[in-house]
Amino acid sequence: MCVITIENIESETIIGVEEHERTHLTPVIATVVIRYDSSKAEKNDDIAEAVDYALLPQMVRRTVAESRCRLLETLAGRIGDCILQRFAQAETATVRLCKPGILPEAAAVWVEVSRCR
Repeated sequence: MCVITIENIESETIIGVEEHERTHLTPVIATVVIRYDSSKAEKNDDIAEAVDYALLPQMVRRTVAESRCRLLETLAGRIGDCILQRFAQAETATVRLCKPGILPEAAAVWVEVSRCR
């Protein structure tokens, strides 16, 4: 089993339930964790049998930028679904999303959603 983690993928989108959140871009930071059986990729040393993690930041940024979700949970789930659709080898995709500075009492709000085959 292989675990790939990519941290702090930064992008912006319209996200939130409050009216003021629906009128301007909000920074969103994503961390993605993918688990997959890497035995074939390891044996053959072949990227075609691996999860090509170089594609993940662009995929995450595109999904975030195109969304207009109200909930971080919804957006995290969409990113997880996208990962499982793109990478047949992936068994699980966990997406952690952060909205920094959204609450005056906290540095950030984080939501974590996992998708499994």
